[in-house]
Amino acid sequence: MDSQKIKGKIVLCNYRSNGAGILHTDGVGVIMPFQSVDDPAFSFRIATTLISPEEIPKVLDYIKTSKEATILVSETWKDLYAPYVPSFSSRGPNLMVPDILKPDLIAPGVNILAAWSPVGRASVYSEDTRSVK
Repeated sequence: MDSQKIKGKIVLCNYRSNGAGILHTDGVGVIMPFQSVDDPAFSFRIATTLISPEEIPKVLDYIKTSKEATILVSETWKDLYAPYVPSFSSRGPNLMVPDILKPDLIAPGVNILAAWSPVGRASVYSEDTRSVK
């Protein structure tokens, strides 16, 4: 990867990874396809958006046809399905990743990871020191 092209940018990937390569080349985010519609949450080392594999070509077409492709960053949006509680919500630790703590509340959103336990790690990388104190 060319770090000069990636630095400060959000990168579109056509495969799922942990985003470490983008992070190490000073990228600020990644968009990649999700592989399943299962319930488990995932943690990434960089700001990540997962989209359906069918949407990747549409995003790529937009990037190719725009001189300055942009991404709208916003804090909130209306969720027409709220209130919806996913099947895994508020049932103790995450079964697949026990280090992930869940907030004790119901709010619109899925896979919003609020905190990591200080006794666990956010990822398998030793330099990843994110946790709650």
